[in-house]
Amino acid sequence: MDILEKFSLRKIWGMKLENCNLEVVRWEHKIPKDMEYLLSGGKYIWNIYCYIFPGHSLFNQSEKEEIFDCPIEFHGGCTYVRWNRNFENEITCKCYGNDYNHYGDEYLSNIQNIEDNYKLLNDVDDLINKLGGK
Repeated sequence: MDILEKFSLRKIWGMKLENCNLEVVRWEHKIPKDMEYLLSGGKYIWNIYCYIFPGHSLFNQSEKEEIFDCPIEFHGGCTYVRWNRNFENEITCKCYGNDYNHYGDEYLSNIQNIEDNYKLLNDVDDLINKLGGK
């Protein structure tokens, strides 16, 4: 087996806004054909990640590095939190994310192209407006 066959494929679309960045990520399951029946939906998982930097109005709205203290409204709720710190332990970035891999999202796991994922694109457009983008 080729070593590359063991890796999952990931494609990332990024956008810079004022004091924050947005990423849309599409993961592709890499499993043998004879085991595809184990997937509950299709082979794609979609995520949105927001990177909030000091100076953004949402940066100080959360006090805990927990999904339940996320200042951003996501589809399905926040399912990922990571705060980056510098060597002085000061928070330099707060990352929040969600996934489209919940009950009811199965149809999204069959969508390969971002331009065909209308639900996700509508959510991204809403996020841009909430984050202060144009």
